[in-house]
Amino acid sequence: MHSSHYSNKTKIKAERMKLVLEILYAGNVTINFCQKWVRVKVENARPRDKKLIKEWEDTWTQDGIEKVLTAQGVIYRVFEK
Repeated sequence: MHSSHYSNKTKIKAERMKLVLEILYAGNVTINFCQKWVRVKVENARPRDKKLIKEWEDTWTQDGIEKVLTAQGVIYRVFEK
């Protein structure tokens, strides 16, 4: 519903993150377009390579992406710039 509010650049960034997260984690990765941000969620997240996850997260943090840990898994919030 909210996907039309986001630029192609933000949509592509979320899709790329989804592909990377599918490699880094064993779990279901989904993208949801919320009102304030794009949510890339890893349900039942089981890390495959913690060192590599840290490297990617450092890069994403520099790009303004937030990480939120929940009981359901890991959520990354991608904001429109």
